[in-house]
Amino acid sequence: MFTNINVLLMICFIVILFMNHINDKIQTIKSLHSNDTKLLNHIKKLMILQSEPSSMSETAKAIILRQSLMNVIETQNSSYMLPIPMNERKRIVIFSPSRSSFTFIEDIFNNLPATYQHYEPFNYHGIDQIETQPWVIDHVTDLLKCNYGSMSTIQHMLVSEHWHHNDHFAQYCDEEQEVLCRSVTFREAFCNIFPRQTMKVVRASLSLAEFLLKDSELNVNVVFQIRDPRALILSRQTFTGCETHPDCFSISEYCKILKDNYLTAISIFRKYPTRFKVVRFEDFVTNPFGVTLDIFNQFGIPFDEKTQNFLIDHTNSMSSTNQISKNVINKWIQSSNMTEIEKIQSECFEAMNYWGYNLIEDPTQFNPEIFKSVDSKLIVSIPIFIIAFIFLLKLLHNVFYEDQKISVNNTELLLMAAERFLAIQTDLKVGNGTERSVIWRQSMLNFIETGNATLLLPIPSNEVNRILIFSSWRSGSTFIGDIFNNIPATYYHFEPFNYVGMHQVETNETSIDHVKSLLKCNHGTVTTRKHMDMYYHWFFNLHLREYCGNIHKWESSICREVSFRDAFCTIFPRQVMKFVRARITLAEDLITDNELNVNVILQVRDPRAVFHSRKTFPNCNLHHDCFSMEFYCGLLVQDYHEAKVMLEKYPTRFKVLRFEDLAMNPFEITQDMFNKFGISFDDRIRQFLEKHTHTNQTKMFSTFRNSKEVISNWMKDLSFKEVSEIQSHCVEAMKLWGYKPIQVESDLNSTIFDPTSVSFYLPLALSLGQLHCKTGFHITTIITLKHSIKV
Repeated sequence: MFTNINVLLMICFIVILFMNHINDKIQTIKSLHSNDTKLLNHIKKLMILQSEPSSMSETAKAIILRQSLMNVIETQNSSYMLPIPMNERKRIVIFSPSRSSFTFIEDIFNNLPATYQHYEPFNYHGIDQIETQPWVIDHVTDLLKCNYGSMSTIQHMLVSEHWHHNDHFAQYCDEEQEVLCRSVTFREAFCNIFPRQTMKVVRASLSLAEFLLKDSELNVNVVFQIRDPRALILSRQTFTGCETHPDCFSISEYCKILKDNYLTAISIFRKYPTRFKVVRFEDFVTNPFGVTLDIFNQFGIPFDEKTQNFLIDHTNSMSSTNQISKNVINKWIQSSNMTEIEKIQSECFEAMNYWGYNLIEDPTQFNPEIFKSVDSKLIVSIPIFIIAFIFLLKLLHNVFYEDQKISVNNTELLLMAAERFLAIQTDLKVGNGTERSVIWRQSMLNFIETGNATLLLPIPSNEVNRILIFSSWRSGSTFIGDIFNNIPATYYHFEPFNYVGMHQVETNETSIDHVKSLLKCNHGTVTTRKHMDMYYHWFFNLHLREYCGNIHKWESSICREVSFRDAFCTIFPRQVMKFVRARITLAEDLITDNELNVNVILQVRDPRAVFHSRKTFPNCNLHHDCFSMEFYCGLLVQDYHEAKVMLEKYPTRFKVLRFEDLAMNPFEITQDMFNKFGISFDDRIRQFLEKHTHTNQTKMFSTFRNSKEVISNWMKDLSFKEVSEIQSHCVEAMKLWGYKPIQVESDLNSTIFDPTSVSFYLPLALSLGQLHCKTGFHITTIITLKHSIKV
């Protein structure tokens, strides 16, 4: 008879799995008919709904966002984008003695969608049993309410073992992120986004359960699992450390607890019949599907395909749950002798009688199916085939009736948007959940900032717009780089040759390949790794620095991972790269690469102002390429002639800019650059310019300056002798670039002397209409190709 029931059960569940598969297909087809644009627009709500504690790091926020998104998809409930109200969360607390194999039952619950597992709340107490005291109740209550700020919860949190058993938490808490996972703020925020919690308790008495059930805010259901004391005690003999703890090895002590727990269970069941469940391990092993369905039915939990697959996989190492099968029931007999068994039976006679375990006199006659029935007041089991049949009818009703019409309201759109978003991100070649969280969150931000839904996908290399800025140290290039860095969804490569120190880089195959690798988001080469290991470069990337942590903790940052950096770089539609160690001879090799889609800016500055700035530049005086004005002005002359060629060849993709012109008219010059390269000049850029051109700060790398003052500061601080020496080395460079020399010392104190009042010549004007190249007036230019014109 038993075999026939099992066959019937197997047929029922095969049908259920098949119908679930059909249902999934129907829903997928319906989703594909939705309007993609409207669907993707709802991704904005994923960010709006997400509550982010301001004290958390951006990496922590990214993890919270990603896991909230996963919870929404797993449960099909968009309200889970918000932290769940305390009294709306469902909690299951499982009590059992150690070595009762209830890790398996806990894992069943832990596999439920959007479930947060509290593993062993008293793990920091070793093997000792704990009496039900006020602090014990408070400790468990704090954990179930996601309060990690108490002394006991902090002790629990510091034991790293517990997070490895939480499927959701484990993917974020590797060695790189241990500090984050021990943060109270992060743990509380992470815990609060889950609609269901489970807790496994092995060191506390069952009497604790009643206090938890009384707390209406906790909304707790309790499972109490027991196991044949003979199997349990013999199992403990191989449990490391058990032999030194009476709470673990003492037969009489355990059997007394087992008897007391029976009486406690009777009392609890009478008070909370629908919220308290007793499970014998042996019943579960004999009929895992039936017992699991029975528990789920009592607590109102859907018995879904994920749970079914878990049971199938695990009912076929000491704490491994892959060993669960009917053979486990009598394994203790095979590994023990009759003397040991009789000793346990003599001390546990009363407890065994309570819980329905038969005594045996001959191990060869043992049959696990002849257990007496435990008091029906405690264990109530609905025949499995009836439950399966009811479940099947409900599923058929959902497939063929309720789901024939799909109402695409905001909630469904949000769910579908979340699913679509995660589906298109599956090809990310990054390692752990933390890295994926950061990339997914930044993809969302890029989409929201730009309004372009295609940015949820990695951007093909030939569709990325790239701006290259060539300049030199202390020439104002940081300010120009920051202007472009503030464009929405822009990835900033700061100083690609930072690893060579204060030296100029030759244009050769190595330098060209290095730049191309970075622009194509390949951080795996020898030179790109050198660049990546220079910790400060990411600090200038507005997006990257949000996730890379403290500048002094660079060694442990995810930002040193090549796979993460490659993937993060590919989600941006625009890249900017600033050079101070390379000349524009490098630019032509990049412009001619059709895959790169490059525009180039050459930015120069008055050599006298450059010298003034470099005087206070750390270690500049130790390096010829930095302190020599003769060398610098030679580069200016070379750049001028190269610029003439570049403007003739690539008039729409090459731009020349004097820093002084930008400082005098930041809004007009910036808009001119943006127009040339097809970039929107929006409010974000206007606000940046307003903030950074009307402030006085003297920090070395600050771009918060009063722009009109900064171009003449050198006249106040340099001596006439210093100015004259610079001018003697830079006659040709100053003439070509339109910088007027100081003739007499009194000019240094003049309020009307304009160092840029001399015009410079280039074969092609930089824009149509009015160019704001002078102080206080405009020069109108007419563009004629192939002719030098005066600007």
